[in-house]
Amino acid sequence: MWKTGNADAGLVYATDARRSSKVRVVAIAPESTHEPIVYPVAAVRGSRNQEAARKFIDYLAGPATQAIFRKHGFTIATP
Repeated sequence: MWKTGNADAGLVYATDARRSSKVRVVAIAPESTHEPIVYPVAAVRGSRNQEAARKFIDYLAGPATQAIFRKHGFTIATP
């Protein structure tokens, strides 16, 4: 909804702003003004799909996927 034209201004993640020519960045919040933005991933204990969950996590941690994340402006957190 962030690029529908329903508002004159808004807050969006930098990675989202990069994806649209309709978004104009006018200010950036310095990293010192907020906690790091983290997208965690984990296998849910007791899941009936543990093996698939682990494979998906391994896929996300793989070098090819990490390169895609970096290409789109994400940084990789170290555990």
